[in-house]
Amino acid sequence: MPVSLLFHVAVLLAGVAGALLRVLTRSRAPARTVLLWPRLDDPAEACEQLWRSHYYLPEFEVLFWLGPAVQTLDCERPPHVGAIEPSAQPRGALRGRTAFFRAFWRICRHGGRLLIWRKPRHVWRELILVVLRRVCGAEIVDRHHNRGSGWLYLGFRARLVGHACDIRSSRDRFFAYLDGLAEHEKSYIFGTGPSLALADNLDFSDGYRIVCNTIVKDPALLRRLRPQFVTACDGIYHFGYSAFACRFRADLARLLADQEDIAFVYPSEFDELVCREFGAYRARCLPIPAAGPGEARWNMNLRAAFCLPPLSNVLSMMLLPLASTLGQTVYLLGFDGRAPADRFFWSYSDRHAYVDLLPSLHEAHPAFFAKVDYKAYMRVQMGDAIERLFAKGEAAGIRYVPMTPSFSAAIARRWRAGWYSERAGAEQPILAEWEQTFLKRRAEAEAAREP
Repeated sequence: MPVSLLFHVAVLLAGVAGALLRVLTRSRAPARTVLLWPRLDDPAEACEQLWRSHYYLPEFEVLFWLGPAVQTLDCERPPHVGAIEPSAQPRGALRGRTAFFRAFWRICRHGGRLLIWRKPRHVWRELILVVLRRVCGAEIVDRHHNRGSGWLYLGFRARLVGHACDIRSSRDRFFAYLDGLAEHEKSYIFGTGPSLALADNLDFSDGYRIVCNTIVKDPALLRRLRPQFVTACDGIYHFGYSAFACRFRADLARLLADQEDIAFVYPSEFDELVCREFGAYRARCLPIPAAGPGEARWNMNLRAAFCLPPLSNVLSMMLLPLASTLGQTVYLLGFDGRAPADRFFWSYSDRHAYVDLLPSLHEAHPAFFAKVDYKAYMRVQMGDAIERLFAKGEAAGIRYVPMTPSFSAAIARRWRAGWYSERAGAEQPILAEWEQTFLKRRAEAEAAREP
């Protein structure tokens, strides 16, 4: 029998099985139980999955199918996992196939969920996944092979708790917040590159100030800037369970407590987690949905269309649309781009990023980093996408002014030497010195690349 026919037969059987089980279970209340599959045979991986469940599923009973090599689920929090409190809900260990299948039947009957921590690699098992999705709402959150597992786990949790983001309320609060701000013609957006160090000696009081993610690490700079907005948009760097992500959220909470007139803007897909961890600041937490297909994909005016470009970088997804909504001239600082010698995405300012905690991200989300083509990412996300957003904003009469040179092609095209003559006299030598240092560094990098 051809493989394609087998596949269609399997799908049909899955549909029949799913319909039958829905009939059997529709009168029963959903159980708050999650069962992990396949069997955990490595003690270190079992410990990892346990602490992931403490973060993503604290309100749920979670059952683990353990192999003979895993003696117990009692384990200390791994060093790369953030400051997460163990859940008060049961974490059960299942021994043997009989115990597993009894638990599996229980979640099928009572509305629990199957969570697949490691996706089967065999073709025939792909057919099983089709059945499992229909029967018990199975989700795959494989951190070893799926680079988007951090986002999938958050989505899985949001569906389990039945969370729906109130976009209308957020839009009304967003517009009310904008209307209450002092009016400026300029917007300043701040990235976490090394050039952000210049912000210590520059004046930004004549415009809107928008900072991104790990700048919350530096309370002295934040007190100086008094930004109106802080943004974050990454499912593992900012909303994950690693030591890096947990430290970010702790510093963000401190900022929201210290500065009562700042708003936190983020993609709506993370709203359930924000509600859980930042409920005390809910009025200033403003989720915005991603745009659907069509022209809104490149939206640069949040008043005209309350949606974010569905891109994967904070500059393109959040900072540029927000700054372009507010000001007619947008200044960029801290966007140095990826130098030829940079190992990962780009270099960070040590004061404004948790550089010492980056290994925790790699340990918690190995597939994300193993499968990244950093050069391609820069070419697409920090090149083509940024260029298109700039062009759309410029067509609407907005001017973009990089305050320093950059390795990012789209930003470099808009930088011009000596632009800082429009700044105050005391600031000009500071910007000129950085400019010369960067240009010398870039020339050395280009010379090193020549055959």
